[in-house]
Amino acid sequence: MNNTIVYLIRHAETIDENGIRNTDETIQEINEKEILSIQGEQDSKKLSKNKELNNIDIIWSSNYTRAKQTAKYIANENNLIYNLDKRLCEFL
Repeated sequence: MNNTIVYLIRHAETIDENGIRNTDETIQEINEKEILSIQGEQDSKKLSKNKELNNIDIIWSSNYTRAKQTAKYIANENNLIYNLDKRLCEFL
């Protein structure tokens, strides 16, 4: 019997805008556009080197920018593309 292992990974650190948000956009629109900070990019790259994430078969990500930015490093390390699914997003 084959075992399936699922890793759930939260996106890395996002840019802190000191609480300033564009009030012309909804919370959902803001969430979709938030990007990783420099530290978040570095943490994502470091995470992708984790031996437990080597040789994975498939990657799924929400369509949020920060999630895709995190997934890209893991995908690159495993020579995979990542799949997007909007159902993986936060629902308010």
